[in-house]
Amino acid sequence: MRPVAHAGQRLKEAEKLGFRQSVLPAASADLPRSGEMVPHEVETLPDLVGRVASGGLPSDG
Repeated sequence: MRPVAHAGQRLKEAEKLGFRQSVLPAASADLPRSGEMVPHEVETLPDLVGRVASGGLPSDG
């Protein structure tokens, strides 16, 4: 997993659209956290797949 450009702006826009969770690379740990968005940090793609497969990322529904 790698950081993307303008991640802070993307998270703000996602929150405006109603998203309540995000999955971020651990390298994005320095992003400012605000609002209701719950960040889930992962190091690698296999880490993400493992968390999803084990139910580690709760749904909002």
